Amino acid sequence: MTTDYEKMSSFESLMQAHKAARRGKRCKTEVILFEMNLSQSLWQLKRALDDRTYKISGYYRFKIHDPKERNIDALHYRDRVVQHALCDQILWPLLENRMIYDNAASRKGKGTSFAIDRLSCFLREHYKSHGAHGYFLKADFSRYFMSISHTVLKTKMRKVLADDEVYGLVCGIIDSFSPGVPLGNQTSQCFGVYYPDSMDRIIKEDWRAKYYTRYMDDGVIVHHDREFLKDCLAAMRDHAENVLKLQFNKKTQIFPISNGVDYLGFHFYLTDTGKVVRKLRRQSKKRFGGKLKEIAAKYYNNEMDYAAVKSHLAGFRGHLGQGHTYSLKRRLLENTDMLNFIDEI
Repeated sequence: MTTDYEKMSSFESLMQAHKAARRGKRCKTEVILFEMNLSQSLWQLKRALDDRTYKISGYYRFKIHDPKERNIDALHYRDRVVQHALCDQILWPLLENRMIYDNAASRKGKGTSFAIDRLSCFLREHYKSHGAHGYFLKADFSRYFMSISHTVLKTKMRKVLADDEVYGLVCGIIDSFSPGVPLGNQTSQCFGVYYPDSMDRIIKEDWRAKYYTRYMDDGVIVHHDREFLKDCLAAMRDHAENVLKLQFNKKTQIFPISNGVDYLGFHFYLTDTGKVVRKLRRQSKKRFGGKLKEIAAKYYNNEMDYAAVKSHLAGFRGHLGQGHTYSLKRRLLENTDMLNFIDEI
């Protein structure tokens, strides 16, 4: 009988993982070199996994500046192939059915659009029973990925992974970076989504908080009773600090629904008539306006053609389309003499 480790390390799984890992990166030097003799590259990787001599090659660091400056520690390409095989063949299938429905990040069929729609749905349902009166509990972990405890994470993975060799590989990946887990790893997405699952279950099952959603380190509960949310937050904080070894940051507060709440780049309002309004956050507006100015400058300096502008603007469409942003888009396009592109965004 084929073990999970053998399934993950098969040539077919590694080929499939390579195709997933190269998506959007085919022009990168590492990918080109790996593909120059693809069969040999994959067989060498498989042999290292079969011989149990595989070790992570190390990390390289770079900075990103959107939406804020932070360090990304990324793996070399061969290691990304292994992590795709591990996540796609083993981790995601095992974790998927263990998590609550409203744990939204990185999961197939979910993501930011799903989480935004769920919070909107919760507000509409809340309005049917309680009108526009009520409260948000906004919970946000401090330095989330850097604060994930290796000991706690390994304990959680041991409960999920029956195959000792897969567990050994996972432990090697966890121990390859400290503190916490690196933002650039495929496995870090799996770990980050699953790590607070025990807290999710306290909220949903013990406290029966019906209107709760979490996107990685960012969670929101909607409820009519402020005292209930205060007690719920106390239980969450106790579990986070004593079990997960995490801290909530200063954004973790309880707000009246009338104040609105920031979630995934939007500010959510519930009107007196029960309408849910989603406005782009001020910081997001500023970032979007700055990018639009850059695109406009390149277009009018003949550094970017019409098709390239359309392509760039299409990248904004998915996120902006989640909110009530038509007037904002029109105003920003007018300010940059780009109004002829209004239908592209």
